Amino acid sequence: MKVLHIIEEISQKNRSVVTVSRIYASYPYLNKESKIISKINLLKVKSFLRKFKPDIIHIHGIWKPIHIMFIIYAKKLNIPVILQPHGMLLEEALKTKSYLRFLIKLLILSIYKYLIKNVSFIAVTNQEKKSILKYFYGSNVKIIFNPFHTNYKYSNKINKVYSFFGRINPHKNLDLIILSFIQAKLSPSWNLHIYGINDDKKYKEKCISIINKHNISKRIKFKKPIFKNELKLKIMSQSYCNILMSKSEILNLSVLESLSVGTKSIVNKNIEYPRNISNLIHFSKPQSNELSKKIYNLSKNQINQLNNRKKLIKKFKRNYNFKNIEKKYLSFLLEIRMKKRKNYK
Repeated sequence: MKVLHIIEEISQKNRSVVTVSRIYASYPYLNKESKIISKINLLKVKSFLRKFKPDIIHIHGIWKPIHIMFIIYAKKLNIPVILQPHGMLLEEALKTKSYLRFLIKLLILSIYKYLIKNVSFIAVTNQEKKSILKYFYGSNVKIIFNPFHTNYKYSNKINKVYSFFGRINPHKNLDLIILSFIQAKLSPSWNLHIYGINDDKKYKEKCISIINKHNISKRIKFKKPIFKNELKLKIMSQSYCNILMSKSEILNLSVLESLSVGTKSIVNKNIEYPRNISNLIHFSKPQSNELSKKIYNLSKNQINQLNNRKKLIKKFKRNYNFKNIEKKYLSFLLEIRMKKRKNYK
């Protein structure tokens, strides 16, 4: 089967989407010609599709011109489409940034309702499925967890470090994490390390000003983002705890990667995780008083950390099965292809 994956861009900023699409494209039983497209002359999309002749187009994202153009021409050429929003239809994600952008997104959604009547969707959680059905009622939505790469190795060395991995962007609530760590008033041996991708210069300056105001720059440090997977997993496994308090997320990659090497995360209580995964992480309201208490209380519980990490990895491997993810995805592709054949009999 020849599947065409459409993504906005191949970059470290877009790492999660790139990782998922690359793993999907590498699955066995798919045609070796299956590929990922991120750059193309939009005026040549139709001719490209006629020449490439994909069985299915899998679109990762929803707002960019490249997404819209492939949906338009897929409809014209009767090519089945899978649309995977990657959390972009969650309420907080829709309302991020300006009100004008929110209105533009609503306009695009109204156009999509005409274009994608027969499009299938992939959601990663029940919460995301609900967000899709809110705008595309009655659509075929399949829940499939995101695949990713890990080695399941835990470190024998655990540092007194809370860590953050992700984009430096207001959507990530990094200023809340910094302020909460300060308010937790941990002993000087504890640190917060921020492995952040520079995504918003002004917001980073705001975060630095909070750190400088409290004279705690020696314990809260901005580190260079880590793009080498093995090194990143090693740093994660050495961290005492990972923190991610995004305003909206769907099975964030850093949370999953941390669990796979035995490190728990503190996450936003308003974000839904599958039951078997939610049992393995800590939740906090996105409020400094509650998050600071959570950080403080967790720092006092350092007994049997290594043994607990071994158990955590076993539970995660049992509850997050990559073979099952692969089977579900391939089964979904076959279902969509068979549906097309029936429609054309």
